[in-house]
Amino acid sequence: MNVLDSQIYYPLFAFFLFFLVLAFVPRAEIKKLFWFSLLWGSTVDSIIIFLMRRLNLFHYIKLEPFNLFGVPLWIPLAWSQAIILFIYFYPNRKEWYYNLFYIAFFAGAGVGIGFFFSQAGLIVNVRWNELFRFPIQFLWFYGALKHYQYLEGSAAQENPAS
Repeated sequence: MNVLDSQIYYPLFAFFLFFLVLAFVPRAEIKKLFWFSLLWGSTVDSIIIFLMRRLNLFHYIKLEPFNLFGVPLWIPLAWSQAIILFIYFYPNRKEWYYNLFYIAFFAGAGVGIGFFFSQAGLIVNVRWNELFRFPIQFLWFYGALKHYQYLEGSAAQENPAS
C-alpha cells in the first residue's frame, strides 16, 4: 500500500461521520450542537493528540498536507461529528448503569477506530497500547455528557416556559 492509499483513511473517516450526522441528526440539532462539538470534539482531541505526541506515547504519521503541529486535521473534525452523534442519540435514562454502557460503547468504538488506524500504519505507538484509549475516551465522553447536561439544565432554569 502506498502512502496516498493509507492517507485517504483520514478524510474518509471524517466524511463518513459527517454523512452519518447529516443523515440522522436534524439540522436544528446540528446547529444547536455545533459549538459544543467543536469544544468537546475538535479542541479536546487536538489537545490530547498534542500531549500524547509531546509525551512520546504515540503519534500519527502520513499527515501531509493536513498537518498542524503533528495533529491530523481530519481526526479532530471527525471527533466533532462523533460528539454530535453521541449527544444526539444519548438515551436520557434514569438508570445509572445504562448511561455507563452507552458511554462505554462510544469509548469502545474509539478504541476500535484507534486499532484500525494503527493497523493501517497511520499511528505509531511508541509507549502505548490502543487499549489505553478506553479510559481516556470514557472520561472524555463522560465529561462531555455532564457538561452538556449542565448546560441543558441551566438553559431550562433560564427558560422555565419552554
